[in-house]
Amino acid sequence: PVLLSASSDGSVKMWDTASGRAKSTLRGGQPIIDVDVYDNLVAGASTDRSVRIWDMRTERIKFHGTGHSNKVHAVRFSPDGRHMITGSTDRTLKLWDTLSGREVRTLRSSSTCNAVDFSGEGATVVSGHQDGSVRLWDIGTGAKIDESKPHANQVTSCRFSPRGGMQILTCSRDNKLKLLDARTLQAISTLSHESFRVAQNWSRATFSPDGQYVVAGSATGTVHVWETITGRCRQNLTQHQTAVSSCAWAPGTGGWQQVASCDKNGYINMWD
Repeated sequence: PVLLSASSDGSVKMWDTASGRAKSTLRGGQPIIDVDVYDNLVAGASTDRSVRIWDMRTERIKFHGTGHSNKVHAVRFSPDGRHMITGSTDRTLKLWDTLSGREVRTLRSSSTCNAVDFSGEGATVVSGHQDGSVRLWDIGTGAKIDESKPHANQVTSCRFSPRGGMQILTCSRDNKLKLLDARTLQAISTLSHESFRVAQNWSRATFSPDGQYVVAGSATGTVHVWETITGRCRQNLTQHQTAVSSCAWAPGTGGWQQVASCDKNGYINMWD
């Protein structure tokens, strides 16, 4: 399996998870806050108000989108790879055609967008914002479907559950994660731990591929794993020496899979 990491040095690196060695480097020039992948395409959201798509086979930039007027904090491919959504400090989300590079439409919000995700069928986008709100959008029309404010501080991450997309996982600077009902945006449960502290405005939490667990990194350097059904913190992984910025869970089935976590010093740890 290949792991992608984005960096403030303006690059995206592809890592061989078996050997721990970098396979290649994609260069963008400016700090990259978020990264996503679909097939051979890699997208990076950057502080220079743009989003880039690289072709992993050639390691060259295929598309450079410059529609935002401020830093781009988030990027996500649609499930079929035909579109891409970006979220920015300029309080907008933008939908892009990944084949032509054309900007399809702009979704306007009242707060900085820190995180985005597509629903499993690709018709709906969820966004997390600086004002503690979560918003649902109809991609076909650009209309806002619903909005709620489950957190008392910035939302740093939002992800649809892989188990039918009926739940949305959010992470916030209020040092809590919440599982929301995707239909109503009402909180189902709250996940927390006495030592859990969210480090950055774009700290990412994620589901396990089977949706049974949630993983998130703390400013204390600990990686926490919770059970989604019980809300119990199942494991606290301690290896990082500084704040953990983001976590990813390797695709697969069968419960425990490989987890990657990266910290502010640039170290990536792999956990089984």
